[in-house]
Amino acid sequence: IAGNLDTARKIEGFLMRLSSEVKLRKAEISEEVIKNLLGRGADEYAALKKERVSPEKIMDAVVNHFSTSKKALMGQARSKMIARPRQILMYLLRTELGIPLQEVGQIVGGRDHSTVIHAVDKITQLVSEDINTREDLLGIKKRY
Repeated sequence: IAGNLDTARKIEGFLMRLSSEVKLRKAEISEEVIKNLLGRGADEYAALKKERVSPEKIMDAVVNHFSTSKKALMGQARSKMIARPRQILMYLLRTELGIPLQEVGQIVGGRDHSTVIHAVDKITQLVSEDINTREDLLGIKKRY
């Protein structure tokens, strides 16, 4: 893995993608899975370079998908109708853009890095168990 990726941040992002992929497909980590992700990762990285996806675009996509407001996402509300979209936003910022935990927390209303870790773990778990969460993520990704 390290021979194919040139920075620690890219390695960390790859390991997060590998973890999500293994949980999603309920498979084991194998050389084939790693090679497949490495090849796909290069294509995804090239696509990101062509058209930069900004945190604002992802936030707008989440706001539109869940029919909520940016103010609600950034606020302190803990109701499930607001908390789940906020967690999905943190998950996407972390996994898709590879933004550091503290920065994600700052973008999403000044939250602590441990809150971001919880959100990423929670959504990763839900993606592997809940089809609605998977559909939400696909719908949001199509919007940006």
